[in-house]
Amino acid sequence: MTKILGLPQRPYFDDAAVFDFDHSKDEGFGVPPWRDRDDRDHDDRGHHDDDGGVHEAVGVYRSYQRRGGVAARCARTTNRYTSGRCAEPPVGGADDSQSRRGISRRPCRSAICGGPQRRDRIPVGRRQLRSPQTSRRRSGSAQRCRHRRPDPGCRSRGENTSRKDMKRREFLRVLGGAAVAWPAVARAQQATKPVIGFVNTASPDGYLPMSNAFRVGLKETGYVDGQNVSVEFRWAEGHNDRLPAIMAELVRRQVTMIAATSAPAALAAKAATTTIPIVFETGGDPVVLGLIDSLSRPGANITGVTQTNVEIAPKRLQLLHEVIPTAKTIGLLVNPADGALAESYIKEVQTAARALGLDLRVLNASTVADFDDLFARLRQLGAAGLVISGGAFLTNYGEQLAVLAVRHAVPTIFQSREFVLAGGLLSYGAALTDAYRLVGNYAGRILKGEKPADLPVQQATKVAMFVNLKTAKALGLTVPLPLLGRADDVIE
Repeated sequence: MTKILGLPQRPYFDDAAVFDFDHSKDEGFGVPPWRDRDDRDHDDRGHHDDDGGVHEAVGVYRSYQRRGGVAARCARTTNRYTSGRCAEPPVGGADDSQSRRGISRRPCRSAICGGPQRRDRIPVGRRQLRSPQTSRRRSGSAQRCRHRRPDPGCRSRGENTSRKDMKRREFLRVLGGAAVAWPAVARAQQATKPVIGFVNTASPDGYLPMSNAFRVGLKETGYVDGQNVSVEFRWAEGHNDRLPAIMAELVRRQVTMIAATSAPAALAAKAATTTIPIVFETGGDPVVLGLIDSLSRPGANITGVTQTNVEIAPKRLQLLHEVIPTAKTIGLLVNPADGALAESYIKEVQTAARALGLDLRVLNASTVADFDDLFARLRQLGAAGLVISGGAFLTNYGEQLAVLAVRHAVPTIFQSREFVLAGGLLSYGAALTDAYRLVGNYAGRILKGEKPADLPVQQATKVAMFVNLKTAKALGLTVPLPLLGRADDVIE
């Protein structure tokens, strides 16, 4: 008898060889205690190949001896897939105990079928050696049965596969349901997102810096356009008669809030609703314009931000007079469509002109087509300079007015820095971007739950002056040094 003392690779042996362990050095890989050590020819945990080789060894290396060229094997091995036990005794003179245990072509390793529990596996060639002493049952699941048609208590591979298929189908069903339900959830979230109607009398091209400043103010309070709030812009394109229809549409849609960024837009919003919150922006006095009753207690559903452009309009006339001290006649450009705002400008500048001994001539322009006639009329009146009042329409076309002023060689002053960058001579006024940022901040605070009646009207007090020396040289003018010293920026 050949004896193997370790766990070598799968050995080569002849048909008559019988292998056994040295059980004195057995550390869990010997013959299990529940079986006879000498019972090597028939094992319920292993089976024989028809060609006489060892197909599998569990606990012991074993072989079988050919008897007359016929392998000692189970009589029912012709039926490859039987249940966990053989009904007939093995061929070759097996005893009763072997008959009771029986052999299957596909041995069952589950505890229910009488096989051993899960054992640690140590590779021996292509097959594996298992130890029952170090076995551990898999957590929460029975071991697999190799029978294609297992016993009722055995969990077979087919059963596991079918359960996996069921879980996969259930997962796909849930996933498909989620895909169908997701658009509805997205629509519900979109429906609950607050909507702000942003209305201005100008066009979007000239007001891009201001609309961006409005978004910055919203972001200061935690709202980002397109994420947790939606801002819908409405532009009248210089046609103030469109404002009532725009406001009616926003009220019909029940927007969360209206940001009316100009005096005409604010007046139209106030006339359209008394329930939807309104945040306005205007260059004039909102009390004089009739928007609110008090700066500190604006009203039930309205508040906003005002600039100081009307109040500082007389200052523009004074600065222009310092550059052209010999002028006797000065023109004032207003937009008659601004209504009360235009009247406020005329009143303030007229008072300053009388104090300086100047003859003030008022000119109107409410469309772009009026600009060419404007400068032709200035020349007819003998005006030496021009003061542009303000308002959304004139602000929107400030750069175009600057180009025309240089072309017609007319010294002109306006309120924005962009006017000077486009070639205008002087600018003095409140920063519109700062005012629009404050409007966005107020809009975010109202969205968070604050009431417009509790928010006093803010005033954008940041005022800046800009001078274009290149334009002054082209017009043959000398800018006084004291004025240059007071300028926030000088363009050379």
